[in-house]
Amino acid sequence: MMKLLGGALTIFSVILGILGYFGFQQVMKSQLEKWAQDEFKVKIEASKALAESAAQNANKSLGEVNAILAGLRAKAVVPIGTIVPWFPPEVPKEGVSLNTIVPQGWAICDGSNGTPNLQDRFVLGTLDPNSIGKQGGSKTHNHTASFSAPRFEADNVGSRGTGASEHDRTKVSVNEAEAMPPYTMLVYIMKLP
Repeated sequence: MMKLLGGALTIFSVILGILGYFGFQQVMKSQLEKWAQDEFKVKIEASKALAESAAQNANKSLGEVNAILAGLRAKAVVPIGTIVPWFPPEVPKEGVSLNTIVPQGWAICDGSNGTPNLQDRFVLGTLDPNSIGKQGGSKTHNHTASFSAPRFEADNVGSRGTGASEHDRTKVSVNEAEAMPPYTMLVYIMKLP
């Protein structure tokens, strides 16, 4: 009987062992799946954070590169000191200075910031280096005219005596007039260093 009982215990132990093995295997499988999912999530989050950081750095770098290129283009395309007539994209409200909307790197030619004062002036070209920057002309001027009117001379002959008469008459009338062709007013701006 003992032998039979020992054999049954052995079979029972084997069965328990087999069940235990499969149960342990199931628990381990479940745990391994959980660990794999957690590790996958961690890797996804890490990859996402890395990608976002790379994108931010790329955007920052791209912005810096674009700013540098814009600066180089502005300096290379338009020489310093270039003066151009400029039509602002929007006219500021009354009392607001045009200086608030002038493009960066430019200044209004009003006599400040090293610019010539071109307010109410037109530009006259020159090849004489000593004439650059000189100003001339005036806002008003006078017209003078001189001429002699026809003369009338008369001599009287007769019993009463003789006489002579001369008349000079000058009359000049000049009205003020604006002598400008049709125009459009713009702002002169100059490229700064």
